[in-house]
Amino acid sequence: MKHIIRSGYTVRRSRKVITVHRGSKTYRYVRPAGVSRVKPMPIPDVGAAGKGTKLIGSLKKGMLTQYGYHPVEAVTNRHKALTKAVTNGREKPLAVFRRLTAISTLTKRTLPRASSIYKKDAKWIRSKYAGSFKTAHKKM
Repeated sequence: MKHIIRSGYTVRRSRKVITVHRGSKTYRYVRPAGVSRVKPMPIPDVGAAGKGTKLIGSLKKGMLTQYGYHPVEAVTNRHKALTKAVTNGREKPLAVFRRLTAISTLTKRTLPRASSIYKKDAKWIRSKYAGSFKTAHKKM
């Protein structure tokens, strides 16, 4: 996992009376005011702020390329390759749909144009093989 250097910062605390209740007794103490310095340090890079780590996992390479699928191809060629993967190959429509969605999610920030192509193709698989899916089609 890559790391980035978090910048250092200063924490200022104000004086505060803290009350703790333990059973029938009450304890009070005063937290003194103070300034602390937090040093710059490496932290794991998790992509966009608030997005967390990637949890999709590793994907086997070449599942769709063996049928001639590439996101740079024309729409008709991509659709032919996906149809070939489902009809002639061992792949089920749900597996192809999930793979395209996963690749779309993983490439969202690095290759936005390819990511949108993967998402469109996943929608196409979902609509073409709607009978293979248990639930009704939802908008993506």
